[in-house]
Amino acid sequence: MGLKDGAGMRSWQRGVTLAELMIALVILAVVLALGVPSFRNSTANASIRGTAMDLVASLNAARAEAVSFRSPITVESAGGAVWSASGWKYTHPQDGEFAFRASGNTTVQAGGGVSSVIFAADGTVDLAGAPELVLEVCDSRAGETGRLIRVNRLGRISNEELVCP
Repeated sequence: MGLKDGAGMRSWQRGVTLAELMIALVILAVVLALGVPSFRNSTANASIRGTAMDLVASLNAARAEAVSFRSPITVESAGGAVWSASGWKYTHPQDGEFAFRASGNTTVQAGGGVSSVIFAADGTVDLAGAPELVLEVCDSRAGETGRLIRVNRLGRISNEELVCP
């Protein structure tokens, strides 16, 4: 004998109760409250790393092209000592201008107010009297890890960690 709806026996209902739904929402809220700040920090750190990689890549490319074409190539800020304000660029002898910008809320600040660097045909650098080009890549979060990029007179580029001011 089978059970049928309406035959005097109550059929089993499937679904969730209001209490179960509320517990699930509370758990979701706790997970989001813990995860969102961490995600924001990860995104900000990725912006700093990405900007630093773009900056180092453009400096390396300009130096390599200067040596390859036996012609000086200038990498310059479009915004003075603040390299992130309008970005930075260099002009390739054959392919034209390459422009770069800082990502997110990342700032690139040049120490000593240096706004350009000229790579000579032998790979060395003219820094207009400065001993080296120092670029700090940070964002608005004080005490976080940023990047410190240095270019010495021989054209060597280093990329180190920096505690942002």
